Amino acid sequence: MPDFQAVPVLTWSVPERSSPSHLTSVQISDLLSAKPRRGKVAMLLIGMIGALACAYFAVARHSTPWAVVCGMAACFGFYCSVRLGQKVALANRLAMNPQLVFWIHPTLLRQQVSGKTFETPFITLHSKDAGTFEVGMPVDSLVAITHWYQEQNHAVRVGAFDNDAA
Repeated sequence: MPDFQAVPVLTWSVPERSSPSHLTSVQISDLLSAKPRRGKVAMLLIGMIGALACAYFAVARHSTPWAVVCGMAACFGFYCSVRLGQKVALANRLAMNPQLVFWIHPTLLRQQVSGKTFETPFITLHSKDAGTFEVGMPVDSLVAITHWYQEQNHAVRVGAFDNDAA
């Protein structure tokens, strides 16, 4: 087995489901943006702590090397917070307007590490305005989101993209 392997999780369509989805666009937005929101808060916290440490080392300790290191950590934290904020905004936009999504591919990434196999499920949503949203989540949430998009947008493609069918 190679070090990692991506396996499509599902390729079925809405008619194979037993009941319609009762999820709302707000619930879909919450499912999609949960991890990026937590990451945004964590990175903002790192940025603030780095900025305070930078000021402390520059003013109180007169240590320029440590002030620079902490300043770089603060910049990194703030930058990641902004990027994760953009990811949250994209998740909200795709949930509120499901017609923007033209292709979904839920995937299960299998990784072999030290003789153990780890499986990481994630979903990738491609929008018509060239945005791509990818996030890891449990398989049941992944399936629910995929089916919701299929119910809301009958033109959405699921699984491997086939250019001939477009």
